[in-house]
Amino acid sequence: MNRKILGMYVKLSTSLRTQIAVILTLTLVVGMTAAGGWFKWNANWEKHLSAAFQSGISLSDVVVQNLDASNSNLQAHTAGFDLSIVEPQQITSADNTVNLRFHDLDGRTFETRFSILDFRETNDFEGNRIPIRVFSRKLVYSLGTMHGVENAGLSARFGHLVRTLTNYCGDTLMFVNIDEGQWLRIGGPNIWGCESAPKDWRLPIFIIAGIVFGTFLTIGMSAVDRLDNLSGEIERRAKTGRIAPIKPSGPREILAISAAVNDYFDREKNRLEQRANLLSGISHDLGTPATRLKLRAALIDDSGLRTKFEGDIDQITSMIESVLAYTRNEMNIEEPRKVSLHSLVQSVVDDYADIGLPVTLSPMKAESIEGTGTIFKSGSKRSEVNLSDQRRLLCSCRPNAIRRALSNLIDNAIKYGKSANVTLSATSECIRISVQDTGGLNTSFDFENMIEPFTRGDNAVHRKGIGLGLTIVSNIALSHGGKLTFESDTEGTCTTLTLPR
Repeated sequence: MNRKILGMYVKLSTSLRTQIAVILTLTLVVGMTAAGGWFKWNANWEKHLSAAFQSGISLSDVVVQNLDASNSNLQAHTAGFDLSIVEPQQITSADNTVNLRFHDLDGRTFETRFSILDFRETNDFEGNRIPIRVFSRKLVYSLGTMHGVENAGLSARFGHLVRTLTNYCGDTLMFVNIDEGQWLRIGGPNIWGCESAPKDWRLPIFIIAGIVFGTFLTIGMSAVDRLDNLSGEIERRAKTGRIAPIKPSGPREILAISAAVNDYFDREKNRLEQRANLLSGISHDLGTPATRLKLRAALIDDSGLRTKFEGDIDQITSMIESVLAYTRNEMNIEEPRKVSLHSLVQSVVDDYADIGLPVTLSPMKAESIEGTGTIFKSGSKRSEVNLSDQRRLLCSCRPNAIRRALSNLIDNAIKYGKSANVTLSATSECIRISVQDTGGLNTSFDFENMIEPFTRGDNAVHRKGIGLGLTIVSNIALSHGGKLTFESDTEGTCTTLTLPR
């Protein structure tokens, strides 16, 4: 039996749709329970106040009896109140003001003084004032703002008074002046005491409801986070071109999406491998005939015809190698690793300089950073920072691909300009490799269109190439999560390869 229950739980927990339905249902149940508890307590509290109001009306009858007659028939407990007659001590102050001192207050030091008007006499338009004193341990009551007593009789006024004291839920003593020198002492712990009030479960209910709701919300957001992580994994693979399987985790629907994406990646990887193998086979098969053609071209006596044959054969060989390089870059066979990009760029520039080509590497400029304000200085100010350890400009990349991209940019700069000046700059987020040629200002080129495969400019008609150089560089930049940009000035064209760190 336990295995069946466990199996059903696992089945339900692995379904995102079921998880959402269960979470919404439980949240609704918890919310309705909390709301029901709130309304039930309000109803019980209103019932408690109504009972206190009725007790106040009964108390008024006792007060009236003592006002109209003697206290010989006073009962000790009437309508839930503890009653007794007391005579407070009269104390005359230095300014001849008479104050009353009540005994047995038991630490009730906060005193509230007021009076209630008695309109029982038909010919009495002003009413008789009945002095009342209320003593409490915690507060002075604001009894002058009691609602519903404007046109009420004496019994209703006492009802509202007791209701107000009950609403504050305090351990109070009330004294009513029934005769000169005599006061009716009224204790009502069973009426207005906190022990008699209905238990207030609102705070615990809403704390538990908040915890449960937070738990459900966390569970629901975890499913959303899994979807967000899955989309991030797919986006990173789309940007970098790394066809690697996604580790499946989460509910059944997310596992199905991960499996479908992994299946697509496998098919795409197999397709690229088949294309690379096909091109590699074609290159291998064409290599032997191309070599024989070059040997036979060497036997041609006509030097002009021989030169044309050799040029065509070299162009065919170059096209095959370029297509193979483009395909290898798409497959991303090389694994990325962390290298010193300054050393890599320096080695590429040195290789060109060793064979006498005009390729130089400019020293890195000082980088400016923005400082933050302190308690002694407000605002921000940019300061220059010299990168003394340039050779440790670390970057996670595929070094052979970066070397190929930089070589293509330098080849283009030399081919279509007079020289190539390489500049390396870095920030905390990215590294920029810029190659500046000296071909002069030329605004007729659509540089964004030049990165398309087999696209060449008008100035490349009489130069070797098939139009894949910039395409390979752009793909290498995109596979690293970077980009390739162009900018023209009076000196020539500056091509910048931006790579994330």
